[in-house]
Amino acid sequence: MAQQTPDPKLIDSMAMRYRHDFGLLEEPHKEAIRTTMKQLWEEVVGLGFYKDKQFGNSEQLAQQTAVEWLEEQFLRERFVYDFDFDKAKEMFQQQIEDAQMDMFYKNNNIPFGMHYLIKRDEALKYTEQYYTQTYGK
Repeated sequence: MAQQTPDPKLIDSMAMRYRHDFGLLEEPHKEAIRTTMKQLWEEVVGLGFYKDKQFGNSEQLAQQTAVEWLEEQFLRERFVYDFDFDKAKEMFQQQIEDAQMDMFYKNNNIPFGMHYLIKRDEALKYTEQYYTQTYGK
């Protein structure tokens, strides 16, 4: 696993390559460039938004939910809030499964209102399988 924070010397070196006048800039401008360089570093080491399938294990390849991303950002920035992330994740999973259920019935030409009577078990299995394959949970 890659280290979670980059070496400040590496970030300054990257900043110098990006802006040759980096050393002459005002401190607020330097910090803005350092932030951009840290974001680039995160992408390169696999902590950013892009995930390459050839790297990492299968857990790392699962798509990240918006709630998981938000939780990671809070933890990374050391924000301390009393949010119920587990409840938010459950709600997100239910929303995805509901959307997949609707899609299943549309694709099988089952009229709205009849979906509770027709192929319910098959549809539930389909939605749970989709969520597990997509989000790895």
